[in-house]
Amino acid sequence: MKLKIDNGTALSRYVAAIYWSTITMTTIGYGDIVPITDLERIYVSIVTLISCGIFGYSISQIQEIVGEIQRKSETFNKKMLALNKLMNSRQLNKKIMYQVIKYYEYLYKESDGNLEEEGLNMIENLPVSMRDSIKFEMNHKYLYSQKIFSLNFTKPFLNELSMKIKQLKIGPETDLYQLGEFDKRLFFVQKGSIALYIKQSHNQKEYSILNQIYLFQLFTHF
Repeated sequence: MKLKIDNGTALSRYVAAIYWSTITMTTIGYGDIVPITDLERIYVSIVTLISCGIFGYSISQIQEIVGEIQRKSETFNKKMLALNKLMNSRQLNKKIMYQVIKYYEYLYKESDGNLEEEGLNMIENLPVSMRDSIKFEMNHKYLYSQKIFSLNFTKPFLNELSMKIKQLKIGPETDLYQLGEFDKRLFFVQKGSIALYIKQSHNQKEYSILNQIYLFQLFTHF
């Protein structure tokens, strides 16, 4: 009685049939709240199809993302298993094995960081004036935050020096330099921390940490 389908025109009955099939197919019937007019039925049918399409697409994308993560994890685990078998068969030193494993775990966790490297490469392809402006904005804060630079050098020199800063990504258990080596480079820690240590061959401890360098701190070796 409420829908008045039997007394309607052929077009009205056809619209009602489309509405019924759409709601039935998508299994989202909502009880006593139903469209009455043909225009309402057409509107609800269109919105239902669009909504279900968007929902299905979203679920598909989530499944694809989860599947990609699982595939990457399985591939990494297989490679690490092969690497462990190789190192064990060659009877490598446990410390070296630990360093290798931690390094590859770091690379795996930081694999999304490749986007940053791609961004830096894109900056290099910009016009010179634009590229220099971006480099200055990214790097000058490291120089101006250190009194050894701000008190001893002019701003034009520091601005020029900021263009020379290059990014270096290193993993855990990696030595920047060994005792006795001479290195003229200056390092600013942008992420993570760096440990300065000295080996203690005569002691039970393998090394002794002298200092720990954290975010935005400066260190060098000369």
